[in-house]
Amino acid sequence: MAAYFFDSSALARLYHPEVGTPEVGKIVRTRGIQVRISRLTVVELPSVFATKVRTQFISREDARLLVRQFQEDIVAQKFLVTAIREPEFAVAKGRRYCRNRPWVGPSPGTPAICCVQEVESCVADEGGVENQPNM
Repeated sequence: MAAYFFDSSALARLYHPEVGTPEVGKIVRTRGIQVRISRLTVVELPSVFATKVRTQFISREDARLLVRQFQEDIVAQKFLVTAIREPEFAVAKGRRYCRNRPWVGPSPGTPAICCVQEVESCVADEGGVENQPNM
């Protein structure tokens, strides 16, 4: 089974349309794909929606409904909530290439969506992770 890790910025695109929403939706809807999120994302995502309220992109009621949908998706096990250990943090720190393939995102500096097997392989394989060139 293929697995992808979404950070909170990437996951927010599933709930509120913005650049990258079609790509995120396609990954989530694909059969045989497991989406992993960190325990921190469970805390951060409501904050993302609160920021959208403060910046007047959505209403308070919309934010409340989005948080409720996210909570229902967690209960329904739509995502695998996981702890992130030091090796994964080392891979994710900064913008990185994994086996010379950039993490999926609409443009440089956008949310991390990475194939988990590639990250795990990079963590286990010395020299498998390279700094991304400056853009």
